[in-house]
Amino acid sequence: MQKDQLRKIWDRHWLPRVSARTAFYGGVAQYYQSCVCNKEKRIGEEIARGQAAIDQLKTAQSRFTIGSATMAKLCNTIIEKATAALATAKKDNDFIHHDQIPEVGTSLPFITLFSDLFEELAPASVQNAIQGYETRKAALINLEIGQLREATQLLNGALASLNRPDALEESQGQALPPSLKERATYVRTSGGIESIDRQLKEQRDMFFEHVEILTEIDQMLSDEKASDDQLRAQFGSKWTRATSDSLTEKFRTDLAKYREKITHNRTVDRRVKSKYVSAKDGIELLSLPEEQLAKRLPTESSSLSPAAFQELMSVVREVQREREVLEKEFVSKTVDVKAAFAADEGNVDGILDLVYPKILDQAYGPLQARALENLAKQKTVLEEIEEVGDGKALRSKLIEELATAGDTYQHLKKYFRKGVKVDGNLKQQLDALKSEVSDYVFKRKTEKEENLKGLTSSIAASQHGSPPNAPRYHEELKQPPPRPLPPAPTLKEQPPQQGFPPQQAYQPQPNPSSGQGFPGQYLGDRVPVAGPQVKKAKTI
Repeated sequence: MQKDQLRKIWDRHWLPRVSARTAFYGGVAQYYQSCVCNKEKRIGEEIARGQAAIDQLKTAQSRFTIGSATMAKLCNTIIEKATAALATAKKDNDFIHHDQIPEVGTSLPFITLFSDLFEELAPASVQNAIQGYETRKAALINLEIGQLREATQLLNGALASLNRPDALEESQGQALPPSLKERATYVRTSGGIESIDRQLKEQRDMFFEHVEILTEIDQMLSDEKASDDQLRAQFGSKWTRATSDSLTEKFRTDLAKYREKITHNRTVDRRVKSKYVSAKDGIELLSLPEEQLAKRLPTESSSLSPAAFQELMSVVREVQREREVLEKEFVSKTVDVKAAFAADEGNVDGILDLVYPKILDQAYGPLQARALENLAKQKTVLEEIEEVGDGKALRSKLIEELATAGDTYQHLKKYFRKGVKVDGNLKQQLDALKSEVSDYVFKRKTEKEENLKGLTSSIAASQHGSPPNAPRYHEELKQPPPRPLPPAPTLKEQPPQQGFPPQQAYQPQPNPSSGQGFPGQYLGDRVPVAGPQVKKAKTI
């Protein structure tokens, strides 16, 4: 770039900027590498790189023009940091380390992190052999670890059947094991079995109280819905208020949630109660005074001292520790077989069956021998424990049962303490829900009464309108049918008779043969004084 042929290509201000930035980036790189050397305690190299960083940054600062004020300010900031770090490094080196300061130009190459990509490359036959070895190694490790774990399970089962280790805590001159004493003291100071019975009763009463509250809430919602449905069916479209289902959806959801919670709590309570029933006899014994509890325990029939028994148990613990170490060594063991397979690359397929057992035996043979020794030691100690364990079987069994009962009692007390808090919170939540439902029902009842009052008023107002029209049969008046004219007289006129008015002498007389008068004529009841007798006419 500084050649005469190329200088005219660049802008005249560009070359100073390039040289300034080159010096700046070189100084920054030297500064941060000096920080790395400080962490790695290479004080001499740190001082050399720090001094080189300051020199290059000052050179860059001098080359930046007026237009690069920001870069000049940045250079000044880094120079201050590098100067402070350099002063600290020199002070430490003069008083503590006394490292030799190397030359920057010759002894300070940057560390290159290089890894050969072909270092792990191997022929296909060697790779296949390595994979086969890994497969057989994994099978061997799984087999050995499986045998050790199976033996551990057998050991734990045998000790559990012999009621250890609680039964082994007894020492000479003591009637009860220390752990059993602690459990019995805790049971007595916590109220004994009576406190458990009382808390179970309180828990049952609280459950029924919760169920009763839920039932009351459900009944209030059901009654309100039934009333609303009845009025809606009675008034039809005139009953325009919101339906109960749309307003009580949240209440129904909360009811279902609380029912589920109460059911879950009840299930847990039953499981806890079953544990209590199984341990009730032991808790009753632990509730007794210490002297009475000691009398309830059967006497030992074993001649082996507790100290000897404790020694056997220490052997058991040692066997278990050795087994854990063996498992870790089996897993962490590594063998580099690539060199062995690469040496016989041409005939690797033919020697695999011979190479695999040899390599595995060299790598894992000592571990396998230690595993066999561990298993043999376990067998021996179990036989000794079983020989002396028969005499203590009855007493040890009862001690183990009492220990289990004591643990169950502690678990029950913790459960009841937690249950009281849970039931109290649930009771508050149910009371709050009941209060909300009561307010809702009261508001709906008030709304119902107002709606009924409005509907009744509208119906009463409609009844005071114009009177209804009379039926048609009231408009048609009955008229008597027209009477027919009387027939013309056929008898001869007779002279007027004495005793009758003149106007009656000329009235027609009824036909004696018919016994009736003229239609429509009133004849009366009067009897003539003289003349022919006339029969009494019927009144029409």
